Amino acid sequence: MPSEFLLGSYTPEDSGEALELERRCVQGTGLQLSFRRPTFHARIEGFSEWTIFTARKNGQLAGVAGAATKPVVFRGVASRAALYLDLRVDPAARGRGVAQMLCEATRLWARQRSTIAYTYVMGANKPAHRLLTALGGTDVGGYRYLVLPVRPPAGARRAAAVTSPEEVHRQLHATVGPFDFCSTPEPHLSTRGHRGSWIVTSGSESAGCSAWSNEGILAEVVESLPWPLRLLRAARGTISRLDRWCPPIPGPTEEVRSWYLYDWFATGSRLAPQLLDAVMAAAARQGIAYCYLIHREDEAGVTALRNGMPSLLSPVIPYRMILEPATTLHRIHVDVRDV
Repeated sequence: MPSEFLLGSYTPEDSGEALELERRCVQGTGLQLSFRRPTFHARIEGFSEWTIFTARKNGQLAGVAGAATKPVVFRGVASRAALYLDLRVDPAARGRGVAQMLCEATRLWARQRSTIAYTYVMGANKPAHRLLTALGGTDVGGYRYLVLPVRPPAGARRAAAVTSPEEVHRQLHATVGPFDFCSTPEPHLSTRGHRGSWIVTSGSESAGCSAWSNEGILAEVVESLPWPLRLLRAARGTISRLDRWCPPIPGPTEEVRSWYLYDWFATGSRLAPQLLDAVMAAAARQGIAYCYLIHREDEAGVTALRNGMPSLLSPVIPYRMILEPATTLHRIHVDVRDV
């Protein structure tokens, strides 16, 4: 433990300082994002048991890291898992052991309350991946999300039945499962960001998903745009036909209005576009500009949904799951609260 930094426990009074620290921890390279939330602990309060550790030097906050526990099914057995999240280190304090100190504190807390622990790391974040695997974590796969600009569907579309997130989750398991690792839904905690759930059926085929918004929990805010998006944003208001396929592109300091589409499943390839049409129509009515479709790396047919969409606005973003203890997982269910 570096002697120049003091480990401590977060309190709600630390929120303002932690939010300011987070604003200095910009994410991404070409497209740079920060986060907006009412309090720093707004996200982690979506779990029933949690903690946040702080690292300070001369009273100034240099880093924070959180951990939360929740029920999971791990290889068919009901277990308790710990999720590591919200690791932030002041850029001026990086490379001096702060991240390692915070990670070790959250790992000790997690071992006392769970049998397994994990986190997700963006595929491009090589330093975080190296640190977590060096501390004993194992890369066991992960998930991706496909960015889909919201476009209201043209013409007639198959009606989608509005349902509950629990029913979509049940049908996901009946259709796709079982999973090696699956979070058990906690309805009283997992519906804060829920915006809708839909199922489309045709004969013996079905497709379904739920939508989640991080607005007020962990909203994305643009810090800077790469030059192609800057040009497209400028052109959108002057070339009328761009408006038909290009959603509004938020500029610096503006929030990205988005939904995460989770628990996605489709038994037939023709139903997936019909389900997406129903979700897009609902998203457009609520002023949503982008949907992020969470999917497994081996999920067939998902990338075909980007057909006809500009690749610049429809990237696939990979995340890796780092798990303790070392093991092998083949099928991972993604809890939307983890993203």
